[in-house]
Amino acid sequence: MPDSINNSPRVPNGSGTELPFVGAGDAVRPAMFNRLAEGIDRSTIQPGKGLRVTKTSSSTIVSSPDIFEKAHPFKAFRLATNGTAYLTIKIGNFFGGTAGVVNEWRANNTVVDGGDVAYTTSGYKEGYHGQGAEIMFDVADANYISSKHYLNNKPLLMPLLEGLYYIELAAWSGRQLVAGNDVTINAKIAEWNTYSTAMKGVVRPIIKYATKEQMEDVLPRMGVIPICNVDKYGRLFQVLASDIFYRGERVRPGTVNTFTKEGTRQFVAYPFTVNRVVPKVGDKYLDQNPPPSITITGEGYVAVKCTYVNDKFFPRTAELVFVPGATMAGKEDTETESYFPIAKINVTGTGTNASYSVVQLSSSNLIVNRLKAGANTASWWWDEIG
Repeated sequence: MPDSINNSPRVPNGSGTELPFVGAGDAVRPAMFNRLAEGIDRSTIQPGKGLRVTKTSSSTIVSSPDIFEKAHPFKAFRLATNGTAYLTIKIGNFFGGTAGVVNEWRANNTVVDGGDVAYTTSGYKEGYHGQGAEIMFDVADANYISSKHYLNNKPLLMPLLEGLYYIELAAWSGRQLVAGNDVTINAKIAEWNTYSTAMKGVVRPIIKYATKEQMEDVLPRMGVIPICNVDKYGRLFQVLASDIFYRGERVRPGTVNTFTKEGTRQFVAYPFTVNRVVPKVGDKYLDQNPPPSITITGEGYVAVKCTYVNDKFFPRTAELVFVPGATMAGKEDTETESYFPIAKINVTGTGTNASYSVVQLSSSNLIVNRLKAGANTASWWWDEIG
């Protein structure tokens, strides 16, 4: 009998499946089952990150869910409108503690690709949370001036051109919009242009465009952060995939540094986000200037503490805390709170002879999820992004 159906009419030549073929009355050998398993493994689709496999009684469907495709901040996409290709960017957050980077309050129900965008520059109120700075658009023919102006179901549209799209902390140019084909946006142009004129010279994070020839001059500039490149065929090459924390220097999110102040050893953490919200130290956000600090009382952990409150924005609170001790004992997950360590502080010696060192455990933005099913104990998951 034939050893396989690799060259059988049932399978195209060279398929590489090498599945065993057994006829009526043939003996079945163990080796055939092993080859069957190997053949199935080689022939089975191995879904990667972002793919969803759905099995039905008659077929298997492989798809890339829209929610995953638009997951990360500053993701660039091609959009076709009225037969013209445009570039749009899913706006992320720009945080920092320098001039022009203001951690503003933003409505909890805001979606970053359009709709219900609401900011307030002072004063906390229920339904708002600390977000990054306003981002402006200094690209010719872009349909918006500022991220504050986003309208529901009206995405950012910029010309799709060969070159570099980047974000830079710079003085606003005062760019003026001109009427286009969108009557809803046209109705806002006078208001937005007045705002643009008033903002001229004010420092803000600004998305800009550079031609292929201009890229050599733009990229070495301090504070230029590339978002994506576009080649001559209109293909996109993503560079940035995370929220931005700006200090005029390149430091990873959550980096912990110790220092001595007024005779006590303290630490600060470089700003980062939990579910895209900046944690606090007490009543101060990490990205305030000067940054809030915490006193070190000995060996211990720098951790993020998140809390859950039923029917409230999740996490209800995100706070940076110091957990003294050689372990995190006593800080296990509960129904309402969870801790995630981002650094371990070790201390050798005592008093004025004490020496402090930091072991960085996480240098990323974080995501936290909580699952509770029925009467079961709640489970918490943490993950790192960017």
